[in-house]
Amino acid sequence: MRLISLAFALSFVLGSARVSVASSDQGAVLVIGTASPKDRATVQAAVRTAARSWDLIETPLPDADIAQIVSCLNSPQLWSCADAVTASRGIQRLIVVSVEPDRAPDGKPALTLTERIALHGSDVTTDDQRYCPHCTDESLSRIAFDLTKATLEAASASSSRTKLTIRSTPHGAWITLDNANVGLTDHTYSTYPGHHVVIVQRQGYEPEMRDVDVSENGNTVVDVTLHEPSSGHRYVLPGIVTGAGAVLLVGGIVLQATKDPPSAPPQPKYLVSGPGIGLMVVGGLALGAGVYLIVRAATHGTTSSTPIATLTNGGGIIGWSGSF
Repeated sequence: MRLISLAFALSFVLGSARVSVASSDQGAVLVIGTASPKDRATVQAAVRTAARSWDLIETPLPDADIAQIVSCLNSPQLWSCADAVTASRGIQRLIVVSVEPDRAPDGKPALTLTERIALHGSDVTTDDQRYCPHCTDESLSRIAFDLTKATLEAASASSSRTKLTIRSTPHGAWITLDNANVGLTDHTYSTYPGHHVVIVQRQGYEPEMRDVDVSENGNTVVDVTLHEPSSGHRYVLPGIVTGAGAVLLVGGIVLQATKDPPSAPPQPKYLVSGPGIGLMVVGGLALGAGVYLIVRAATHGTTSSTPIATLTNGGGIIGWSGSF
């Protein structure tokens, strides 16, 4: 009987722990303001969709609790002020969006969306604002979704709970994170959960790109081994630039040489084709750059390059990365 009682007690404790962990990131969304109920409902749905990674409570808060939280919005210690409500409801994260009829910076009538995110244990909030001129349900929903997504990313990065560590062999390689230069390896960054694009490059090595899915409240590690370029590969970019420059230059010469003379006098001493001159100038510059890259690759052996094309949270990255 004692063993059965002990097993039952342990199962009860473990079950309680699982419930506690599952609800530890519980969040609430409050949409306030003097906008119409329809507009506020549209914003509410869009915000909840953008914050779907959170464990959002489904039951609306009582009016008294909402009034208490709203009264704390102007407090420098928002979370401490609202703790009586959030603690009793088990809320660890809070999104408050104010939707007000207003005017955009250009003076046109608009709905103003002001969003604030607060995280448990921190009185530092993350704020952002968007305008919706001549709003339709579709445009209001899109603006509210984008606002929430951007504010959530900023709040996650500022909380320092979600980290990304980028290491390379050899060390001291340059890091481009989501199309922004952020420093040298090895380094750990505070960021937001979700998809990221990491490009690591160092003089004398082939650039490397990684698509990374970062988990929330953890440290995701990316290890990159850089490789020296082959002798043929380092001439790919110079060859493309030189060839393109030669084609443009020849095209410009052809256009200039075949320009029709004016139908009536007086005729200028020199006939000029605007598109022809433009192609000749661009082609000459590209040809010069290509020759420079070829000479550099032959003498230094460090002109490595690689094409880049990938999707990011904000759209995409397409281009050619390398050292010049």
